[in-house]
Amino acid sequence: MDNKKPNKQNLDPPKWADRFLEWYCSPNLLNEIQGDLYEAFSIRVKKYGHRKARLMFIKEVLLFCKPSSLKKSSNIPNLPIMLSFFRYYLKTTFRNLVKNKAFASINIFGLVLGMTAFLLILNYAWFELSYDEFHEKGSQIYRIRNDHFSNGISTYNRAITYRDAGPSLKEEFPEVLDFTRMNGLFGRNLVVTYANDNGIANTFKEENVYYVDDNFLSMFTFPLIKGDPAQALRDMSSVVLTESIAIKYFGTENPIGKIITVDGNESFTVTGLLKNIPSNSHMKFDILFPIKSLSEYQNRNNKMWSGGGGDVAYTYVLLANGVNPASLERKFHDFLGKHQVPHITGTEITDQFVLQPLKRIHLHSNLEFEIKANGNSKMVTFLMIIGFLVLSIAWINYINLSAVRATKRAKEVGVRKVIGATKGQLAKQFITEALVLNFMASLLSVVLILILFPKFKELTGLAMEPVFFSNHMFLLPLVLFIVFGAILSGLYPAFVMSSFEPLVALKGKVGQKFKGISLVKGMTVFQYAISIVLLAGTFTVFKQVDFMQNQDLGIEIDQTIVINAPKITKDNYASVLESFREETLKHPDYIEMTASSEIPGRPFNATSMMAPSGASREQHKKYASAWVDYDFLPIFGLDLISGRNFSKDFQTDESAIIVNEEFVKSLGFVKPKDAIGQLISSNRGTAKIIGVVNNYHQVSLKNAVEPAAFFLNSERNRKYISFRISSKNLSGTIDTLQKEYEAMFPGNPFEFFFLDDYFDQQYRADRSFGTVFLLFSVLALFITCLGLFNLSFITTLNRIGEIAVRKVLGASTPSIVMLFSKDFIKPIALGSFIGIPIIWIILREWLSNYAFRIDISFWLLFTPVILTLIIASITMSYHILKAARSNTVESLRIE
Repeated sequence: MDNKKPNKQNLDPPKWADRFLEWYCSPNLLNEIQGDLYEAFSIRVKKYGHRKARLMFIKEVLLFCKPSSLKKSSNIPNLPIMLSFFRYYLKTTFRNLVKNKAFASINIFGLVLGMTAFLLILNYAWFELSYDEFHEKGSQIYRIRNDHFSNGISTYNRAITYRDAGPSLKEEFPEVLDFTRMNGLFGRNLVVTYANDNGIANTFKEENVYYVDDNFLSMFTFPLIKGDPAQALRDMSSVVLTESIAIKYFGTENPIGKIITVDGNESFTVTGLLKNIPSNSHMKFDILFPIKSLSEYQNRNNKMWSGGGGDVAYTYVLLANGVNPASLERKFHDFLGKHQVPHITGTEITDQFVLQPLKRIHLHSNLEFEIKANGNSKMVTFLMIIGFLVLSIAWINYINLSAVRATKRAKEVGVRKVIGATKGQLAKQFITEALVLNFMASLLSVVLILILFPKFKELTGLAMEPVFFSNHMFLLPLVLFIVFGAILSGLYPAFVMSSFEPLVALKGKVGQKFKGISLVKGMTVFQYAISIVLLAGTFTVFKQVDFMQNQDLGIEIDQTIVINAPKITKDNYASVLESFREETLKHPDYIEMTASSEIPGRPFNATSMMAPSGASREQHKKYASAWVDYDFLPIFGLDLISGRNFSKDFQTDESAIIVNEEFVKSLGFVKPKDAIGQLISSNRGTAKIIGVVNNYHQVSLKNAVEPAAFFLNSERNRKYISFRISSKNLSGTIDTLQKEYEAMFPGNPFEFFFLDDYFDQQYRADRSFGTVFLLFSVLALFITCLGLFNLSFITTLNRIGEIAVRKVLGASTPSIVMLFSKDFIKPIALGSFIGIPIIWIILREWLSNYAFRIDISFWLLFTPVILTLIIASITMSYHILKAARSNTVESLRIE
C-alpha cells in the first residue's frame, strides 16, 4: 500500500501521532500500516469531518502499539522484562498501601477532594470558554460595537449600532462578505395568541423575541429541526420558533403551517422549528420574526443615519478569510463621517465602530444593551487559579507526607540496595506508588463528581454537563495533566528515599541526616498562605453581598406587587387604566397603584440627550429617562429634596421633568433648589425642571447612581403596574388582582412578581460565587489540615524516643506540647505573614468592581489568620498530646 499522505496541508493527520507510529513500529510493517491509516484518514475526513477523522487516526495508532508491531531494537526494552518489572512495582506498591492503611487513606482522601474541586472548576471554566464555539463560521463573524464620544470623552459604549450600518458596510467594503441584524424588543414584550382547532385561544406574553434578517440562520449555526434555513424567514409573515416554545403553544403537534397572532392584530405563519438554543450561546431567543416585517425597516434610508427613534440593531458582519480586523476598523472613521446625519458630522460628537470577535463576546464584553448578562473572564481565571491551588495543596500533602515518612522506610531502602536495587529502580518504584495513588484518587473523584454535579449546576445556575465524559479533546489533556502532576508529586519523595546510604539506613540513622524537612516546612507555609487568602476572599464576598443587600436603597420596595402592563389595549387605554386603578383600590388589601416605564431592579431602558436650554450640540449628555404617573414618587417613597411632584392641577406638567440629585450635579448646580425652573432641551423637546428627588439605587450597588430624569406621560406607561399592599393573605390578594386585571384587559396574560424578590435577584450571581468560593476555600483548608494531621502523626512517631527521654528528665506534658507545637505553628505564622499582603492586594482589586463597597478592615485581614491557627492547633494537638501522655517505658522499649 502506498503511504502517500493527504495532499492538503490542513487535512493532515496529527503529526505527533504519525511520529509516534514511526518511532515504535517495525520497519517491515510501517509502510503497510501507515498507508492504510492515511487512506482511511482521507476517507473519514470527507465522511465525518476533520476533527473526528483525527481522533480516529490517534485511536488506531495507539491500538497498533502492541508487541507484534514493535521494533526489534536495543533502544526499546524487552517487553516481557518491562511487564515483569511493572508487575513487581505494582505488587510492591499495593503491599505498602495495605501495610500503611492510614497513610494511604488520608493521602487518597486528600487527593480525591483536590481533584474533585479542580475538575468541577475546570468544567465550569471550559463551559464559559466554549461560548459560541459551535458556529461553523464563528471565527469570521464579528459584532459591531458602537462607541460614542463627546469632546473626546466616551459617553457610552453599546452593543447596538445604526440599523443601516450593516448594508452599507457590505456595500462599501469588499472585506465584509455579509451582514445580519437582530432587532430586540428592548424591554418591551409581545402578546402572542394561538387559537387551537376548537377555537380556544391560548395567550402568552413573550420577551425573548427578535426580528432578524432572512440570512440569520445561514450565517449562524442554529440547527433547524424543520424548515429551510435559507428560506424560513424570507416571507414577511413568517416566524421561526424554538422547540420549547413550539411545545408550549402546540404540544406535540407539528408547528409548521400554524398561524399565531401578535398583539392582537398581526398574523404570522410558522415556517421553521429550531432546536433549543444552546446554553453556551451569548444569544438567547425563543421566537424569530423577519426584520422586514417592522414598519421602520420597510422604508429605510441607508445613506444618512441618526440613531434616534429606535434606529438601532445588533449588527454582525462576516469577514473574508485573512482580513485583519484592526486594519478594517481604521477605515471606519471616514465611513462614519460619510453616513451620519449633518448635525453630527463636523461637530465634536463622534462615533467609533469596533469589531468584536463573536467568540469573545461572552467573557470580554460588558456594554450597554447586551443581549443578556455576559460572563467575566477575570472571574473564570480567578476560579481556575483557585482550582489549581486546591489541587496543588493536595499534591503538596502527598509530597510532605511521603518525604517525612521516608525515614520509616529507610531500612526497606537499605535492604533493597544491599541486594542490588539501583537508585533508578527505587525511584521508579516510588513514582509508581504516586501514580497508583493518583489513579485511585482520580477514579473516586469521578464518582464524587457524578454525585455532586447536579448540585454544582444548581449552584452556578449554568446548564452545563460533565465535559470530561462528552468531549474527547478535553479528556486527553486532562489525563496527561494529572499523570504529569502525579509524576511530579512523586519525584521528590522518590529522590529522597532512593538517595539513602545503605549502611546509614540499616543503622536507623536516616532521621538524623534527613535534610528534606526544610522543603516540607516551606511547602506547609505555602499551603497555609493559600488557605488564609481563600478564607479572606470568602469572608469578603459574603460581607460585600450582605452590605449591598442591607444598604438603604433610598427607595421603598417592600410589600409591592408588580404586574406586566397589558399589551393588547384599546384607544382609550388611559381611561381604562384609571378605571382599573379605581376598582382595585376599592379593596382594602391595596393601598396605592402606579404605572411606569421602569421599576427598581432593572437598568433604565431609555435615554435622552439633554443639556440646559441654549447649550450647543456638543454640550448635550446622555441621561437615563423614565415615564411615570402622578403616584410614582409616593408609592416608592422617593423624597422630594426640592420642588414638587407632578400634579393634575398643573396642565403644563406634560412638558415638565423631575430629576435626581446626580442629574443636578451633572448640570453644575451646587444646590438642588438652583435647578428648579431651569429649562432643559433634549431630543424629546424642551422641559422645565419642577422637582429634585433623592439619589436612589435603581439597580444593585455594583453600579453608581446615574443621572436620571422622569417624564409625565400616561400613554407610555404600558410596561409595569405596581401596587403597594397591606394584606398578609397573599393568595387572596393576588386572586383579587387577577380577576380585576382580566376583567379590564381581556386577552392579556396575567403575570406578577414581588418587587423585593425581583430586586434581590441581582445579587444571585454574587451569592452563588460566594458559596462556590466558600466551598473550595473550606476544601483547601480541610485538605491542608488533613496533611497536617498526618504530618503531626509521623513527626511525633519519629520523635517518640525524644519525648520519652524528656519525660524521664522531668519535662511536663504542657511543656512538651508547647515545644512540639512550635514546629507547626511557625510555618503557619510565616504563611500568614506572606498571605496578608496578598489578601490586601487581591481584595482591593476585587472590590474595585463595586461602586458601593465595604472597607478592607483589620477584621477582614486577621480573622482568617486567627481562624486558621485555631483549626491547625486543634488538628495537630491530638497526636502531640497522645505522644506526650504515652507510657515512657513502652516508648523507650519501642525505640
